[in-house]
Amino acid sequence: MPAILSPELPLYIDSTMLTCFRSCPRKFFNEFCLGLRGEGMSLDLHCGACVATALETMYINIHELGHSFSDSLLRAEEAFLFQWGDVEPRTRPGKNGPIAISAKSRERTWEILLHYFAKWPPHTDHIQPMFNLGKPSVEFTFALPLTHDTTGYDFPLHPSGQPFLYSGRFDMLGLYNSQPVIKDEKTMGKTPPANWSETFDLRNQFIGYVWACRHLGIPVIGVVVRGISILKEEYHLVEILKSAYTSILLDRWKHQLARDLFRLVDCWNTSYFDFDFGDTCTSYGMCQYFHSCRADEPETWLKDFTVRHWNPLAKNPIA
Repeated sequence: MPAILSPELPLYIDSTMLTCFRSCPRKFFNEFCLGLRGEGMSLDLHCGACVATALETMYINIHELGHSFSDSLLRAEEAFLFQWGDVEPRTRPGKNGPIAISAKSRERTWEILLHYFAKWPPHTDHIQPMFNLGKPSVEFTFALPLTHDTTGYDFPLHPSGQPFLYSGRFDMLGLYNSQPVIKDEKTMGKTPPANWSETFDLRNQFIGYVWACRHLGIPVIGVVVRGISILKEEYHLVEILKSAYTSILLDRWKHQLARDLFRLVDCWNTSYFDFDFGDTCTSYGMCQYFHSCRADEPETWLKDFTVRHWNPLAKNPIA
């Protein structure tokens, strides 16, 4: 096993970590307390971070620095290429040579970003960034203490004695029809399904974003989700507005968050994180810890992992 093994219970908690803990506490322990990850890079996370870098650079150059569209596009491309580096999709053998498993290549992703800027030009986009101290609110980041004063609910303290910090990062705090709104991009490797909009109705990530903004005194009406579908032969750019974030739903979310954190602290204090033994083990291909969970000696499988701790405030949380 890697020479780490002193687990740490994260102080910063985000939606990805919560979703993992709810699905399988043992997976949460391996991934977020030990920081164990396979040696390969997550192309999905890397692609999303590069898209975020291109958008952020474009908006800063347009809205803060006052550069022209063409000059801003050149700077966005430069930042995108630098962020991407030499990462390429994994391949599989084909009749005429290696075939990329994913369409999320550097060239293909930038090509689709050009379509994005054509569809939603920064100067005339119907969502314009809000400003704070003269700077556009892009890559909006927060980390808020979970206390009774901030939430109205009792939360457990982190074992360090400090409150947990609910954290997140989204692409833009903007104005939509003159009303504050959260804008977040989602890169996909498939065509958006017919029920794509409904998949966000109870998404923990977006409920948490709305709660954080309203707690900070920003009366956001909801979340605009822009889907960027990157396929080999086609692409899709879609936009939806989710606005049904009532006070009752936010209270329900906070109540569940408190219950989950009490359970998390109990797992930590008793030094036992439960196994799922269910769909989590085989979903999305297979859990990366599958073989360790079924082995008599888990260390024989975990020793090949590397240690990269999750940072919920970074563009690429495991970079």
